[in-house]
Amino acid sequence: MVSAERRALIAILGALAGHDRPVPTIAIDAWPGIATLARAHKLDAALAFYVARHPACGAPDDVASALRQGFARAVAAHVRAATELERILRAFDEAAISVIPLKGAVLAEWLHPHPAVRPFTDHDLLVATADVARADALLTGLGFARGMHEEAHSWAFDVAYDGETLYDRADGVQVDLHWRLLNAARYVWNPRAADAVWGRAVPARLGSWPTRQLAPEDLLLYLALHLAVPHAAVGLVWQWDIALLLARHGRAIDWDALVAEAAQWRVRHAAALGLASVAAVFGVEIPEPVMRGLGGPGAWRRLTRWLASDEREALRARLEPIVPVAFGDDARGLTRGARQLLVPDAAWIRARYGADRALSRRYLEHYGRGARILLGLGRRRVSG
Repeated sequence: MVSAERRALIAILGALAGHDRPVPTIAIDAWPGIATLARAHKLDAALAFYVARHPACGAPDDVASALRQGFARAVAAHVRAATELERILRAFDEAAISVIPLKGAVLAEWLHPHPAVRPFTDHDLLVATADVARADALLTGLGFARGMHEEAHSWAFDVAYDGETLYDRADGVQVDLHWRLLNAARYVWNPRAADAVWGRAVPARLGSWPTRQLAPEDLLLYLALHLAVPHAAVGLVWQWDIALLLARHGRAIDWDALVAEAAQWRVRHAAALGLASVAAVFGVEIPEPVMRGLGGPGAWRRLTRWLASDEREALRARLEPIVPVAFGDDARGLTRGARQLLVPDAAWIRARYGADRALSRRYLEHYGRGARILLGLGRRRVSG
């Protein structure tokens, strides 16, 4: 069951997205719970922005004061992060390495009612596969190091299979370098088809610095996939990103092109799950022909909509390890995804778990990790 606090927070986020539905009257004793839920989802700055714009909303003084203080910290953090990202983008430009920022500061400034309301912990940057080695050298020269976080893969594994590496710097700044739009080892899709986004990228700005971002159709498809595949369509921040994109630029979306791209990328079912979850949470309208084009046969579309209900968010969270396999576009993808999960080839195992032990021990490590994931099914919980 969806809690009253969650319903109120979603209504507030919807109002900030420009939806024409009024926010219901919120009882004064509900505000502490709403503020706690917003913090859990890293949306307390968005709640603070709403309270500041609607002083008659009924938030008690202590809650409003705490929100104001948090918002001031969020503004300062955004300024620092955006300034640092501008420096990084300038360095890429000087090195003649093409880059597209994903999510983060650029999305915050383009979509959100105030840049500080969109939280992010790292800078997601997309580069072409041919530029990966140069981008790695550039980031290393800027003081970043890869492989410092928990569950870090080897560089060889990232290059050969994952298409993504996270870099850390001593001052806490992180860069998540991508050379594929979607990074999910168990999800079978067509990354080469997605490389066409480079030719459709559009101008954007980060403060005074000119950059580029994905074209609206590519951005919508990417956000839907990022929500669905690694996150099982769970996460108010990412759902709100899509709701804002549709509220502000939905009329400019070429839906036929989006469906065609999803088919070329072989990501139709996952995109349908992501979009259906946003429709369920925020009440945005996804054209029915689009859902038919993405969702497959009628029974599968009905299952997708059932699973995407906000009341089933906790179920989706528990199913997260198997969603990338289950929401492939065809039986071939399902079979390949399951085989990669259950019986990965020796080259994959060596790259993922290192070459310093016997292959049999590395397979045992893989299956032990898989068992821990499966034992976690049914235990994960989500806030709200």
